[in-house]
Amino acid sequence: MRKYTFSRTELSRAFGIDMATLGTGSARTGFSFGKVGPGVTSEPHRHDEIEAFVVLSGAGKVTTDRGEISVEAGDVVLFHPFEAHVLRNDGNKDLDFVAVYWRDGEAALDAAQRPQLHAAQSSSSPRRQRQMAICIWGIFLALISALTSILVSCA
Repeated sequence: MRKYTFSRTELSRAFGIDMATLGTGSARTGFSFGKVGPGVTSEPHRHDEIEAFVVLSGAGKVTTDRGEISVEAGDVVLFHPFEAHVLRNDGNKDLDFVAVYWRDGEAALDAAQRPQLHAAQSSSSPRRQRQMAICIWGIFLALISALTSILVSCA
């Protein structure tokens, strides 16, 4: 078991927004805390990891290669490897989120071989998507528990 304590004073600029690394876990996973101020938009970026944003507070829009969706506290957004993504705060208070990311060589190779992906296509099979959703849900539940403790101790 590992415990990470987070302080808002540890935030630094990354991707055009305020970020702080919370730590790394087993199975090549990483965890970060992000804060997007009102009216602020992150820089578009893509990478080889699968990434999930767990929105803790605030509201905004996520834009990817596949389209745009609205997000608010309690939402989880999953990004495939190499899927460009942008997070925009269109609310009037900070949009706080946790990013969880991990490497999946098979998914990255699949995505890299399909650069023509668009909203109507999927970079993985329905079975693989279900497996990833189950994995994300487990990580989400564990993170909510851990983050509640961290954020309460920072208040």
